[in-house]
Order: sequence, then C-alpha cells, then structure tokens
Amino acid sequence: MFHGAYALIRRMIRKGEVPDKRTYTILVNGWCSAGKMKEAQDFLEDMSKKGFNPPVRGRDLLIEGLLNAGYLESAKKMVRRMTKEGFVPDVATFNSLAETICKTEEADFCIDMYHSVCKLGFYPDINTYKILIPAASKVGRIDEAFRLLNNSIEQGYRPFPSLYAPIIKGLCRKGQFDDAFSFFGEMKIKGHSPNRPFYTMLITMCGARWQICGGGKLFGGDD
Repeated sequence: MFHGAYALIRRMIRKGEVPDKRTYTILVNGWCSAGKMKEAQDFLEDMSKKGFNPPVRGRDLLIEGLLNAGYLESAKKMVRRMTKEGFVPDVATFNSLAETICKTEEADFCIDMYHSVCKLGFYPDINTYKILIPAASKVGRIDEAFRLLNNSIEQGYRPFPSLYAPIIKGLCRKGQFDDAFSFFGEMKIKGHSPNRPFYTMLITMCGARWQICGGGKLFGGDD
C-alpha cells in the first residue's frame, strides 16, 4: 500500500506537482503506525534531497514513531537535523522526546535542545519545565534549573512545589543547605506554599544533618 503511494508521489514530482502537507502527514503516519520507521525516514530524506521540505508535523510524527519504537538515538538525530535546518518541533513532541531522554539521565542533551529550539521560536509549556527542572537539578546543574524556573515564571506560570522542590533537593544533595533554606524561605514569602510531600522530601534530605540544617525552620520555628 505505502509503496504504491510513494510511487504515486514520485510521479507527481516528475510532473512538477508538490506534495501537500496532508499527503506528507498521511504517508509518514501510516509508516510509523505500521512500525516502518526506516521507510518513513527514507521518504522524508528523499523528499528533502529533491528540494521538497517536509512539513514540521511530518517530522514530528516520525520523531514520535521513533520514540515509541525505542529508537532513541535516531529520534535525537532527527531533532538535531530539524533544528539545524531551522525547523521547530511542536511542544508535545519536544516534551515526549525530553521526557524519554531525561530518563536515561542525558539531561545535558535536553537542556541544549531546549535552548536551541527556543532561539527558533519554540514556546515551552508547563510540562516542559516539569520535565527539565528536575532533570537539571538531578545532574547538579542548579544554575540551569534556576534559569528554567525563572523562564517559567516570566511566561506566567506559578512556581508550585513540583517546580521548585527539585531545585531545593538538588541544593541539599550538594550540601548547600543554607542556600536551600534561603530559597525555600523566598518561595514561602512570595506565597508559593509548600505541600506535605515537599516537607517530607526536605526532612528526608536533611536526615542526620537536621540540627545543622535547622529543622525547626521548616515549620516556621526559631529553634
């Protein structure tokens, strides 16, 4: 079926007709749904070589298909190519890719990818930050985590505990308890109240260093 459709596309091109976005999307989606990742990738590459740039949605579908099939490196390669050519993945595709990659603890790739696509006009959503802030904090890139948090606030998102807790956890991991409590106090003053899971996390992180940390500060005590 797909080979016949591909042959039809080739005939269209020979006649000087350009495949529309719907045609690209149907073909790529069909191949990806059938698990034929190589065919979909070869099709997009072939069209690019012929001077017909596939629509972003066609590339997004391929990236999603590669991720679903477990071809992480191929998906990363596709995103690199997209950004190099000036194309921006949609936010759902970006988030899926970032979430999958962050699970392999390759946060640096995701952070670099974030900055690259933002320069091209990418507009992150709250889920983007819920993925990247914990990932950056976990690998010790606290400054980057703060930068991401500030970006989310500038976009109008409220810094609720699931956004700032990973940063505090990262600071505690590095032994920067004073910085962790200073930031914690700042969040409380600004009205971003912590929840029970947050307190549980912070108490756990302090552990044996409870008195050094000043555990009473958690609940507003002075001792």
